[in-house]
Amino acid sequence: WDQSDSLRTREVSTWETLVASTRIALGSALHELRNYSRQASEVQRRLLERPALAGSEELRALGTVVEGIQEIASSGLRATVTESRKAANLSITLEEVLVLAGPTMAEEGIQFTVDLPADAALVQPEQRPLLQVLLNLLRNARRELEGIRPKEVRVAVCTNTHPITVTVSNNGAPVADPRRLFRPFASGHDSAGLGLFVSQALMRSCGGDLRYETRDGQPCFVLELMPAAQA
Repeated sequence: WDQSDSLRTREVSTWETLVASTRIALGSALHELRNYSRQASEVQRRLLERPALAGSEELRALGTVVEGIQEIASSGLRATVTESRKAANLSITLEEVLVLAGPTMAEEGIQFTVDLPADAALVQPEQRPLLQVLLNLLRNARRELEGIRPKEVRVAVCTNTHPITVTVSNNGAPVADPRRLFRPFASGHDSAGLGLFVSQALMRSCGGDLRYETRDGQPCFVLELMPAAQA
């Protein structure tokens, strides 16, 4: 087992993570497209019920287009469905988080704390996607702390619950409209682009979840992780 084997294994792992993340992002976008097309179809149906529009060929043509979009989205969703049996060691993943994010936190004057669990809990999703979700939450926390002194970010774990929870909190101001955080194309201070949207979709794809809460007046993201044996 030489250095080239190690490099090749790491490259394969990175490629698999990229493919999995892309598939999840595509699936999430198709899910949203299907939801919007269903709403458009319902609006079109209600318009056709109005006597003045009942014979509108334009509305009927629009309905055909919407049905086509809905079918494309549904077909795409079926193609993106996969099942993963791999698991992540939560302790090892959080140790990587500390190593990768710690130096940046220190450079920016952030007091960074990661509570490592005593037991070696195995959870889903697998390690690389879970690591990317956690790093994305930490980037979001750093953004929320701009202009604030002192700065504090904490990652806490509770392994004696079902599902297992990991919380990422900071001492910044709470978000005014948390629903905007997980909208892929929202704009403004309370939006986070595709990052949180994809992270939430990734967690839900393996039976977990990602949600936002305010605890003791501080913003907090809560990851719900399914134990690997029960996911």
